[in-house]
Amino acid sequence: MLRIFIASACHTQDQHLTCNDLAAHGNGVKQEDGRCLLSGDLLINQIKTASLPEGLTVQGNLTIKGSRIRQLPKGLVVEGNLSLYKTLIGSLPEDLVVLGSFYSTFGLGSPTIWCHEIPDSVIIQGRNEGCGI
Repeated sequence: MLRIFIASACHTQDQHLTCNDLAAHGNGVKQEDGRCLLSGDLLINQIKTASLPEGLTVQGNLTIKGSRIRQLPKGLVVEGNLSLYKTLIGSLPEDLVVLGSFYSTFGLGSPTIWCHEIPDSVIIQGRNEGCGI
């Protein structure tokens, strides 16, 4: 299984990652029917990137740690687990699909995703341990 690790040295501040940027880190990324498909895990670690591509499907786990990403992209599908660790993400997009579990750890200055504020249209098939009560 492909694992893509993107760290702070890879990208400049406020860069918006595209599907081509992700493909440059591994050959398990392709565009198909207007979606960006990543056949494995994606770990975003302490980068200054502002956003991920819309229509992203991660066919594994998506982990975001301490990045400047403020929101998840529209049309995001995570076929594994979605884990957020001390991020600036304070809400989930209405069309988010997580086939695994959702985990979130909040740190000083990071917003809380409140359970009652998650849109009813969001699909989380596994455990939801990522929101504040």
